[in-house]
Amino acid sequence: MTTAALLADQVFSDGQVLTHTVVIVDGGTIAGTRPRDRFSPREVDTVYDLTGCTVLPGLIDAHVHFGSEVDHRPYARLFEASNLKLIKSVVDARNLLEAGFTAARDVGGRRAIDLKRAIDLHEIPGPRLRCSGRILTSTGGLEDHAYIPQEWVAEISDLVEPCDGTEGCARAVRNQRRNGADLIKVFTTGADTVQQFSDEELRAIVAEAARLGMKVSAHAYGGPAVSAAVRAGCYTLEHGSWLTEADCALMAEQRTILLPDLAFAHLWVTRGVEYGVPQSSADWERARIKDMRESAAMAHAMGVRLATGSDFGLRAFARHGRDNALALLLLHDAGIPAPEVLRAATVNAAAAMELQHTIGKIEPGFTADLVAVRGNPVEHLLDVMNVRFVMKDGRIALNTTAA
Repeated sequence: MTTAALLADQVFSDGQVLTHTVVIVDGGTIAGTRPRDRFSPREVDTVYDLTGCTVLPGLIDAHVHFGSEVDHRPYARLFEASNLKLIKSVVDARNLLEAGFTAARDVGGRRAIDLKRAIDLHEIPGPRLRCSGRILTSTGGLEDHAYIPQEWVAEISDLVEPCDGTEGCARAVRNQRRNGADLIKVFTTGADTVQQFSDEELRAIVAEAARLGMKVSAHAYGGPAVSAAVRAGCYTLEHGSWLTEADCALMAEQRTILLPDLAFAHLWVTRGVEYGVPQSSADWERARIKDMRESAAMAHAMGVRLATGSDFGLRAFARHGRDNALALLLLHDAGIPAPEVLRAATVNAAAAMELQHTIGKIEPGFTADLVAVRGNPVEHLLDVMNVRFVMKDGRIALNTTAA
């Protein structure tokens, strides 16, 4: 076990800022912090001089899709070779880690489970992952494509598992657990406000997941599906494009975490057309962004916890590592103060991953997942994109400050 010290201008953790502070790391664990004038380099094995930088807990992208594709068209998504998707994911995982994201939650796609296993075995570099496996969808629901013969779906669909009725939904939960999932993802709407699962089916999914020690993430754009998912006990709500005050009040009461997909929606609008996205789709998404910004701001004002999630998966115009920090910048543009955005990307996102007791803060006993950015993102959030140093589990993943 080796010890290390990170010397920074500022340290940010859970809304608190410490200046001229040293972070002490013992092996893979944070030992504590100390003012610089009370620290001697002889106390540790290695000193990392991060003067001019702010040290934060490792950033977290709590809504990603690894193993995705280069084309937005559904048939291309389904028929791209799974092994090719997995190889691309290896590159994406390394890039995401080196961009300062030391943890991520994959909420759709069975190949991410294999990626997680390889990272956990230290075979490849990447963020710590929690994965949902296939998303549960109703028959005829989102991503259950009518033109694909049903006997083929189990073999070629990496993304979803259709299920119906309380028994069928419970069985689908068990299937994801058998395949190695850490959580369950469910499509409660499509890209609209139509509720896909009945209230009874949603309760069955949450109950079976809870029996197996798992929580449920709900994809919901708006409408009655939002309150149905929250009342059923879904832990996080993804997207939330068209929320009402009643939705936000219920989410705040139930401590539901909201993850808007502002980053992916932004790139769909600004880059998508050149990669084949119809202009009508881009225009529709532009209007949804406005509504989602207002929903996120209202949710924050009403006490709903926000977490950052990019929803990246279409690699043509949304690359892991290069663009994930847009999720933070666009929350800020929606009116969320920079310190609260940083909390969304650390402590709140750690809660979304169910790892709030081990990552997301710089406190004694927490895992040594740390990132240093040049400047002060508390005052200028754009600095969060200037990553100079990344540590995961006490191991250096990136250090551009070394001589």
